[in-house]
Amino acid sequence: MFRAVASSSCRLIPAAFRASAYGRRISTAPAHSMLAKALDSKIKHITQSRPVAPPEFPFEIEHPLGGDVSMTRELDGEEIEIEVKLVDEESNSNSSVCLEIDIYKPDGKSMNFEATASANDIVIQKLTTRDGDYKVICSEMCIEPESELQTVLGEFLHARGIEKSVAAFLCDYTLWNSQKSNRHDVEILEKMKKVITDW
Repeated sequence: MFRAVASSSCRLIPAAFRASAYGRRISTAPAHSMLAKALDSKIKHITQSRPVAPPEFPFEIEHPLGGDVSMTRELDGEEIEIEVKLVDEESNSNSSVCLEIDIYKPDGKSMNFEATASANDIVIQKLTTRDGDYKVICSEMCIEPESELQTVLGEFLHARGIEKSVAAFLCDYTLWNSQKSNRHDVEILEKMKKVITDW
């Protein structure tokens, strides 16, 4: 009859020893979390350099990076939509932007203003009105820069929050939003963050 002989080679190896022998088992969660936070911090650093709206700015701003800047608000039953574009998209030193301003009434009436905003002024170039049908133009008129109509229409827009005091902000904001370097960096960081978050 053979007897089982205890051997050191047959002893159970403690779990801690096995972990060190075959590769330490450590949690990846802390490093994963730190990386996600670092990417988020970098995105915030870039986007926080975006110009800040003046106090009590009444519009909600939509700013897809690299796209046109859109602003909306509702006031006394009117829906006001503004689209802001650079006058020269190839320039990095724009001093003015183009404004496309639409004001809608519940009964279908609307007014469309084409204007230019510079550092401290807003000049209306054209006014188009529609009466009850968004597709049918009721009247259309070019506005002289220093005319009485220019002044009166300026007051009309001012009452809706579209005033000279925000013109400089619109120029700075739209120029910042158009910068390819900002857009490219944020797009890459957001894609990277999504991969890390879904990992």
